[in-house]
Amino acid sequence: MAAGVATALCVNFIEGGLKIPGHAILRSILPLSCGIALVPRRMAGCFIGLTAYLSTLALESFHFEIAGLGARASMVLIGPAMDIALWYTRGGWWVYLQCALAGLAANLVAVAVRTFNPGDGGASGNQLIFGYSWQGAAPWTFAICGLLAGLASGLLWFHWTAAPPKGES
Repeated sequence: MAAGVATALCVNFIEGGLKIPGHAILRSILPLSCGIALVPRRMAGCFIGLTAYLSTLALESFHFEIAGLGARASMVLIGPAMDIALWYTRGGWWVYLQCALAGLAANLVAVAVRTFNPGDGGASGNQLIFGYSWQGAAPWTFAICGLLAGLASGLLWFHWTAAPPKGES
């Protein structure tokens, strides 16, 4: 539960200097994957993601300004994506690859959620990113940020473990 609350606090209160679409996953994946590494159980990512979502709802009920829809979507989706990615991984470099793919998958769904709900109050089609419109740049920047975040979490938290999270039968 602490990892879920930490994930919500990181996503909603740590801004950072990046103004790249999709960078919010960089704030959410590290506390979440730390929780999975510290308590390696099946469905831990889903539990942490749900706790992060409920914590965000609690913050919103106390009238705190919360992150946009894309950031919240990647925050919730990265937990189940990490669970699926690490389900049958035996260790080694596969852990890093599958963590990177989990970050990619979560952020691609988040960009779809964000794109099909433009009334979120975030970036608009008129905003330029690297000389491109938001819609032109976002799929690429979301994908790159997701891959990098997943790879970083795999390298940071699973480098010293011999195997991925194991569940109890």
